[in-house]
Amino acid sequence: MSSLAWKINRIKAMDPAEILFRVGRVVQGKLERRRIDRGWQPRPKQPVSGRESLFQGDPQTIIAQWQSAYGDLLGGYEALLSGDVDIFGHHKVSVLGDFNWHRDPESGIVAPLIYGKGIDYRDNDRVGNCKTLWEVARHPHLVPLAVASATTGDARYADLAVGQIESWIEQNPFGLGVHWCSTLEVALRLVAWSFVHSLLCLRDEKGLFGRAKDPAALGLAIYQHAHFIRHFLSRHSSANNHLIGELTGLWVGCNVFDLGDEGNAWAAQAKLELEAEAVRQVFEDGVNREQANYYHLWVMEYLFLNQLVGERYGNPFSETFRSRVVAMERFISALCPVGGTVPQIGDSDDGVVVRFEPRDPTDPYRDVCCAIRAVTGQGCGGDKLPQKAFWYTQVAGSDNDGSTQAPEDHEVPGGLLFSDGGYAVLKGNGAHVIFDAGPLGYPSIAAHGHADANSLLLALDGRWWLVDPGTYCYHTQPDWRDYFRSTAAHNTVEINGHDQSQIGGAFLWLQHSRQHLEGLEMTDSFSRMSVVGSVTGYADRSVRHQRRVTLVTERRQLQVEDEIHADAVTAVRLFFHFHPDVTLQAGDAPHQFLARMQGVEETLKIQGDPALQWRIHRGEEQPHLGWYSERLGSRQPIDVLVGTLQAEPGERFSCEFTW
Repeated sequence: MSSLAWKINRIKAMDPAEILFRVGRVVQGKLERRRIDRGWQPRPKQPVSGRESLFQGDPQTIIAQWQSAYGDLLGGYEALLSGDVDIFGHHKVSVLGDFNWHRDPESGIVAPLIYGKGIDYRDNDRVGNCKTLWEVARHPHLVPLAVASATTGDARYADLAVGQIESWIEQNPFGLGVHWCSTLEVALRLVAWSFVHSLLCLRDEKGLFGRAKDPAALGLAIYQHAHFIRHFLSRHSSANNHLIGELTGLWVGCNVFDLGDEGNAWAAQAKLELEAEAVRQVFEDGVNREQANYYHLWVMEYLFLNQLVGERYGNPFSETFRSRVVAMERFISALCPVGGTVPQIGDSDDGVVVRFEPRDPTDPYRDVCCAIRAVTGQGCGGDKLPQKAFWYTQVAGSDNDGSTQAPEDHEVPGGLLFSDGGYAVLKGNGAHVIFDAGPLGYPSIAAHGHADANSLLLALDGRWWLVDPGTYCYHTQPDWRDYFRSTAAHNTVEINGHDQSQIGGAFLWLQHSRQHLEGLEMTDSFSRMSVVGSVTGYADRSVRHQRRVTLVTERRQLQVEDEIHADAVTAVRLFFHFHPDVTLQAGDAPHQFLARMQGVEETLKIQGDPALQWRIHRGEEQPHLGWYSERLGSRQPIDVLVGTLQAEPGERFSCEFTW
């Protein structure tokens, strides 16, 4: 889709108030651009300094506890001194020497040093892949350097971290370049600096300011980050997780650093808006309204970090705010099968709010959930806490040496209904089923939602068999971007060749489908659990797909029953996507298929409805079909079972999975 077409569709998605706001932003940008061209920069009324470290308690005790629990991991931190930074697991970049913060690590394209808000970061030919370009400049790799410096006392780590910050400041004058383009990127960088400062404070109470060559320049950059965030917060249809992340940067930065009366006022505003956004963006049952698990994780960590910072500096958030955090942890934990991992649903960008280890976490969901559970006095499981949980408990002032408590029993069979968010979880006898009948996404553009209503996921004994294929890419390869969020890339039904909702751009949906989740039915013994959902859309409001999903635990069987409501005959395609470790083949009986997973003796039998024509597809390019993306930038072929049918109005068909 061309840039012009995207802009037209984006305007279509706006109401009059937003259009007026956007016009005002354009005027604001032009005025600011002229001022910057003339040498203007925002400056604080007084020198910026650091406040107390985020971490409570005696520094020597914290250091000793870390060394006792995690000292065996120091070898991984030593590798950081090489200057190599890993980006999304598929690209490395060296930040030593004359590192250019404007060069895309993948393409080598150097983004222009012009007014940042005027740069079209979607223009790959001019900017490169902004996702990888931004990732390094968020400075997540500097926090592990500060951890190593604080816990070992080795000045090389601190010197490298501070040198990277100073290099960035020197190359990025206020308002110029791609790193002054997105407010969220500015906010995440300020969060990283706040943690670097606080970790360095464990050895020297001056923190960053005790090591900076020019403390005044550092303080000015910190102030300018907060100033930029305050004046360019995401609003209207852009006010999703980005707004919460931006407010987090403002709240954390204005508490860790002393920005005078302005900083105090900005912190107060951030807290007020965060209280409102926690309720606005998170359902009472804990489901994030964006309907994307990884963005649920982002928002959960943002809100939890804000809660900790508020308590640390004597300005706590409300009970309603705290209850949303707890509910978010309960929901995401409910999606995780015993011994397994949280599945992909909706967009995933593989980023983190704060990273304390040299490499990206193996299980980022567990890291944050354990942190929340440790602070709230619940069990986590495992030999010791993830490092993120350890450091967050130190912000909370919890007396935690890295050890864990026994977790609650998640093996209890039964069904869980998250009626606000539109999810049901059915579990028993080793099976774990997720049924998604939630809204498309949030807010009006539903930027990170997928057309996946009535889709289902199946795990057996902790391993996923039926999967959501993931995300793969954002700003590059628009055809792949569209495929991975299409209805055809999910375990649900496509009708008349249409997605359930209409794509309007890489992060934009125009016509939204309507979903409904009915109540959960269960027998007293949980031997049979059933849930029903429906979706109306497919470019035709007269078309509705209804699905009943039933888990029969005593028979080790999952039943999927579909019904099509329409005014005329419809072309139906039914999809079931299997994990990359699963191989699918035809069975002995008609319309029967066998799925085998690598390293697992059990076989999953699929009995398709004879009314449909069934075929196995794998890794097809034109059109795209049968692909899986474990993380951004990587994809691999998978088996997908597709059933096709010319359905009469009201026609029903079914499929059974037995193991």
